[in-house]
Amino acid sequence: PAPAPAPAPAPAPAPAPAPAPAPDHKETE
Repeated sequence: PAPAPAPAPAPAPAPAPAPAPAPDHKETE
């Protein structure tokens, strides 16, 4: 029998999501 086909290469990992914008620490009053 024919050999089993090689497994498909794993898909490239998705890029890390952009970090959420840091909250402004400036106190606006």
